[in-house]
Amino acid sequence: MKNLRGVVLGVLSRKDEMAQDMRRFVLGFFLTLLVLTTARGQEFSGVRGVVLDKSSAPIAAVDVALDNEKAGIHFKTTTNDIG
Repeated sequence: MKNLRGVVLGVLSRKDEMAQDMRRFVLGFFLTLLVLTTARGQEFSGVRGVVLDKSSAPIAAVDVALDNEKAGIHFKTTTNDIG
């Protein structure tokens, strides 16, 4: 009877360990997913555009400035031959 009780307790404690391992895995998975989606949003940001005149022709050599005072970002560039 003692052996049977020990086996039952061993099986139950193993189930508790497996449940704890599963909780750790799920938590780790969601934390990894959260980090990857946050990093992806920063990787693929940007601004694109074309400077056109009234006849919709591209204008070359125009100075363009982008400012985000809240983030402290200031970017200047000049358009190429395709605007």
